[in-house]
Amino acid sequence: MNTKYFEYCLKIAELQSINKAASALYLSQPYLSGCLKSLESELGFSVFSRSSSGIVPTPKGQIFLRLCREIVGKLEEIQQLADRVEEPPLSLASLPLSYVMNIFLDFTHTHPLTLPDTLTEYTSPLQLFTSVGSGKYRMALVLIDSISREKTNRQLAQLKLHSFPIVPEAPYYVAFPHDHPFSGCREITLEDLMQHPMVYYMIPRDDLMQFLGIFRMSAPPANSIAATNRGQYFGAMSSGHYYAIMSCWRFQFHPELQYVPITHVQYTVTLNCVHREGYKLNSRERLFLQTLHDRMLSEPEARL
Repeated sequence: MNTKYFEYCLKIAELQSINKAASALYLSQPYLSGCLKSLESELGFSVFSRSSSGIVPTPKGQIFLRLCREIVGKLEEIQQLADRVEEPPLSLASLPLSYVMNIFLDFTHTHPLTLPDTLTEYTSPLQLFTSVGSGKYRMALVLIDSISREKTNRQLAQLKLHSFPIVPEAPYYVAFPHDHPFSGCREITLEDLMQHPMVYYMIPRDDLMQFLGIFRMSAPPANSIAATNRGQYFGAMSSGHYYAIMSCWRFQFHPELQYVPITHVQYTVTLNCVHREGYKLNSRERLFLQTLHDRMLSEPEARL
């Protein structure tokens, strides 16, 4: 049984005319009449009968047309499945940012693919740039601060990479637990920062000195520690002995931490997406970046 005949019958029922149906289907009237006759012969009953208002379904024809609609609908679903080309999974690198990882995991759960998405964390922006420039990853998520932006742009140009911000600029804060000596302070000076140990991510020395230099610090305070992962980073702060310098996009912070703005420097940072020049983001990548943007600006615990 030719399933195309099901579509023909549905069009005849819709237009109540073989002539009109033939024109809509770009078929000749004799050909369509022959198809209907052949189908009715195979079925053993008439699908349509003629009346004063045109061609109408017979009682069995009504049941047949209902089944035709179901079959044609399923056939269209099968064709869409066959035509669908699954886009490649996400392939990106990022700094160790807790909110990025959380949003990434939620995204891959909500929008699953046959092949797994990948997100690899690096502690050095240059490592991120190199991994994208070499083609190891298609995108990278990196923080670019207002002071080193010019230097970063030169690095990107040398590697033939393009960068654009995902969210607006954010200021930096000193973050610490409620039992830290800074607790209750509304302003923290450079002298205050140097009197207490801090926790920071282990990064190349040049990058660390550049970061500290922004806050007019020539070296980490005494007894500071370098964390190699997120667990060590936040574990050190929860001990009550260490503070951290971090950036937030909302003023609803983590309830276990206090945040005081750094006022002795005008310093901001943006989260940027980096990819090779000329690369066109596919729809899955655009959807992830849009999700990242929306979640970062709406969630109370989006923090670095």
